[in-house]
Amino acid sequence: MTILFRFILIVCGLAFPLCSQAVEQIDKTLALSYDISLFHNILKALGAIAVFFIFLALIGRAAKFARNKIVKLTISKLPKISLGRISVIDPQRVSAWLKAIIYIIYYAIIAIVAYLCVIYILNCFPYTRSWAGTLGSGLANLLINMGEAVLRSLPGLFAIGIIVFVTHGLTHLINSIFKAIERGETTLPWIHQDTAAPTRRIVVGLLWLFAVVMSYPYIPGHESIAFKSMSIFVGLLVSFGSAGIVNQAMNGLVIMYARSFKCGDYVKIGEVEGTVSELTMLSTKLCTIRHEEIIIPNSVVIAQTTYNYTRISDKHGIGISTAVAVGYDTPWRQVHALLLMAAENTKGLSKDSAPYVIQTALSDSCVDYTLVVHMIVEPKMRQFVKSDLHQHIQDAFNQYGVQIMSPTRIVSGVPGTVPAERWYAEPAKEDRAV
Repeated sequence: MTILFRFILIVCGLAFPLCSQAVEQIDKTLALSYDISLFHNILKALGAIAVFFIFLALIGRAAKFARNKIVKLTISKLPKISLGRISVIDPQRVSAWLKAIIYIIYYAIIAIVAYLCVIYILNCFPYTRSWAGTLGSGLANLLINMGEAVLRSLPGLFAIGIIVFVTHGLTHLINSIFKAIERGETTLPWIHQDTAAPTRRIVVGLLWLFAVVMSYPYIPGHESIAFKSMSIFVGLLVSFGSAGIVNQAMNGLVIMYARSFKCGDYVKIGEVEGTVSELTMLSTKLCTIRHEEIIIPNSVVIAQTTYNYTRISDKHGIGISTAVAVGYDTPWRQVHALLLMAAENTKGLSKDSAPYVIQTALSDSCVDYTLVVHMIVEPKMRQFVKSDLHQHIQDAFNQYGVQIMSPTRIVSGVPGTVPAERWYAEPAKEDRAV
């Protein structure tokens, strides 16, 4: 408006030269008053910003002081209550909750003061004063509506708070009991140590699901059309998308409660062999000797044959078997002796459990022999011990001129065995330790 008014006066001054001096005087007066008021408004805005940052520093120091004071008082004054080895009230946990509440209050105060500061700054300038009024009335209406909604919802929110508080306390108690069972500190006749972890997850999940069902009637707006539509949409998503997940989870529960293996066991699942690094509701992770992490879905684990070498590693050791096929022209007693000699030369095998040989089949052109030994080293060394055993079997059969045939006899003019002088043919180097 001021610019328009100046423009009109200038036009009038050009049209009527006699009024030029009056125009200049009025223009200077308006410009001076406009500059002074704008300068005052800018100072007010800068002062509000400075006060806001001073308030931020003060409220930050107050929050830090309150946080440290509460932590000290909670740890020093609040007693630790426990039932046996199960903790009921832990000062560390209580202090953590109080610190979280202080953080929430701190950021809420900062947000409110920042909003009021913006309203004040906008109110300092004529062109943005309407925006300040809109923001102020909007905030007032919002606070009034929220206050009315909170007052109407107080009984329901109070009921939800009680349900959540009781559920959280029961969750903490259940976690303490089952974790004590997992660590072996507490025993219950109907819960095994290996199944304590999945049982804890199931019980806690069912408990919170029951809490949600109990809290649903007290949720504000649960009878509205939007809330019901959202509930139906979420239900459809869960119904269509959880079929495969539920199948995997049920297979995971079967594996956990069957106690086929646990984390740290050395197993063979189908054709994959390695150490179990993680067992979840959906998959099983194996770490192989080649430092590969293989993830196997639990549905595949259920369908495959699982060998647990850690579970059977008692004082007799882990059984290892290997098979060879030898022709009928070689005496079976000689084959037995050669296989047992190879077992004696292999390191890491048990001396208490003697190795033995089984003739598993009389095929058309050869006889199938199976050597069974027992390993006493760590289960993860199984592949290395078996490789060493195969090397000694080859050396023994080559030394005595016996040909290994698998699966059928090969008729050719080439000798079926390797002479001793060719055992270390180039580029192989002689192993002095053998």
